[in-house]
Amino acid sequence: PALSLEREAFSTQLWRLEDTRINVNLRLSERHLRAYRSSSAMTELRLSARILGDLSALLNVPFVSEERDRAMRRRCVRQWATLWNLCAHFSRSFASDVKWRERGHACGDDVGGLLQDVGM
Repeated sequence: PALSLEREAFSTQLWRLEDTRINVNLRLSERHLRAYRSSSAMTELRLSARILGDLSALLNVPFVSEERDRAMRRRCVRQWATLWNLCAHFSRSFASDVKWRERGHACGDDVGGLLQDVGM
């Protein structure tokens, strides 16, 4: 029992750190997208996908409280939705706005690779 409480405490703290990290990365992605920094945006979006993958693995650790478990899963789903929304916005904007090609260092293949990396 004491080991399971330690495990839950450690998992919860690790989850909170990763949760904060993904939120920071998603915010950075939004800023890079607004400033037409394609390389930086793609880097942050890829990193966000990796962190979310790690975060999803933490959700396989059963927590004592089912309510906390459901809340963490809902939050993770919302973060995936935000990530996919940012990627979709980036790909649509990249296809329709010439500024991306003028200011950035990316091409259509880079955007396609990003979407594959993120799992869209």
